[in-house]
Amino acid sequence: MGELQEEEKLDWRGILCTDWRRLLYWTVVILFSIVTIKNLTEITLEYLDNPKKADLDIVLNKSMSMPPMTFCFPSGHVLSNIVQNLGENSTVASKEALDKQLQAFNMSDRLVANPWTDDLVFSAFVALAAMHTNEVEIFEDEVAEKLKTFGHSKTWQFGKEKDWENIQFWLDFMKENDIEVDDLIQAVGMRAMMKGLTRFERETHKPQPPTGRSTVPAKMHIEWISFKDFCFRPTFKEDIPIESQGTFFLLTFKFNPNFIVDEDSEDVVPEDECVFIDFHGSRFDREPYMLEGSQRRNGFTEPLCFGSRYEVLLEVRHEYNMIETEDEGEACKEYEDDDENDFTCRSRCRYEHIKGLCQCVPISLADLVENDEDENAKNLTYCNYQKCDIKDDNFDELECTKKCVRDCHQLIYSIKTFQRGRVVMLSPEGKPAVADNVLSMALQFGSFEYLKVEQEYAFTFASFIGEFGGALGMWLGLSILSVLQLFVFMTETATKTVTTRLNVQSIRRNASMKQTQAAALPKKENVSSMPVS
Repeated sequence: MGELQEEEKLDWRGILCTDWRRLLYWTVVILFSIVTIKNLTEITLEYLDNPKKADLDIVLNKSMSMPPMTFCFPSGHVLSNIVQNLGENSTVASKEALDKQLQAFNMSDRLVANPWTDDLVFSAFVALAAMHTNEVEIFEDEVAEKLKTFGHSKTWQFGKEKDWENIQFWLDFMKENDIEVDDLIQAVGMRAMMKGLTRFERETHKPQPPTGRSTVPAKMHIEWISFKDFCFRPTFKEDIPIESQGTFFLLTFKFNPNFIVDEDSEDVVPEDECVFIDFHGSRFDREPYMLEGSQRRNGFTEPLCFGSRYEVLLEVRHEYNMIETEDEGEACKEYEDDDENDFTCRSRCRYEHIKGLCQCVPISLADLVENDEDENAKNLTYCNYQKCDIKDDNFDELECTKKCVRDCHQLIYSIKTFQRGRVVMLSPEGKPAVADNVLSMALQFGSFEYLKVEQEYAFTFASFIGEFGGALGMWLGLSILSVLQLFVFMTETATKTVTTRLNVQSIRRNASMKQTQAAALPKKENVSSMPVS
């Protein structure tokens, strides 16, 4: 028996196999637990970072909406058709002459419907252009200096006494007749532009009632009048979608080359300046003043110069719908109002800057008064910089514009410009000749197909729980429910343990207190043991 017992002691294989099974089991459990904890940590950290993802879709449209395009012409070319009727001097008429011509106005009618003479148009055009140029077409750090020079210099070309007499005349005209700045801009701008605009219509490729023609005459809304740019956009009674590829808009304009004002004078526009179109609808060419280096200049045509016929091919390449964020390099904002954008935001900073300097409303930004949070803003008058005493400029416009970021919804255009030849017209002698003073253009739409990029958050709470549960089930075969059950079990166990300990401590404390109280009481003697006398 002793030998057999000795052999059993030496038979180590059973014990070794049993230990290895247990060791292997716990090794696998610990390893999978580590991997699970690692995955759960990564998933949780990724969820807390709130990452984004982009969905790409190819959009195939049957029609496209009319783009919000803005045409910008050199102001001198627009004025040339007015100046040719002013005589040799081509100067602003006297106050008395203007007053006499205004007597024919019926102020109960729309301002644009009144009989505007060329003298009135030229005078108002110059006054408006001076204000727009000096209020907006300057850099942020030059505002106070430029406006001070504009209002008080006797030699500067925009600040001479005669110029301010003309500006004050129209300021008084608006005040006395309760006329908004935009009404004056529309009346003057339309009168000036219609002098040279020979074609301005929408091509639909379908008969349109009531005429039965495929073309629809467009109206215009003047966006900007300065000494550099004259900008306007077409408007229509109803929105007609673009349903056919090809030409959708036609424009022809003619100016008088003999009356382009010299480059060194106040209305200077060089003859070789050209027209451009902004298909994003900006009020004017804001790139030199309000476009940061990180923003892409998109939606602008190449220069369209006079004397040529052009075809401009437009296509939407990408549509971006991004998530609102303040992250550097990705910052964008969802503007609630359709009229709000980064340009309006920057304009509001300039508006606040000038209002703070002179306690008045800048003419070029008068449309911002309506949404001004300052209740006294509507009681302010239009700015007269002769009466503005600019001393300290404490407004940091650059700091103000930091909040003005691009719209989270962006359209990226592809624009190709083709010069199809020179404009040829009959000369006074009846012979064909190149017309260097005429610009003709046909705007065309290409493909209706484009790529749509829509950004959204990579995780929702439901997807996070799904990812979390998936990691548990993959490695340990657990589910979120089992984890919750384990958590509840551990919580209940811990609660019972703590409660039991607290109860035991309470019992012990009570017993100790009773013993202490009993020890403090006086001892009672046994009466039966007392001696009897």
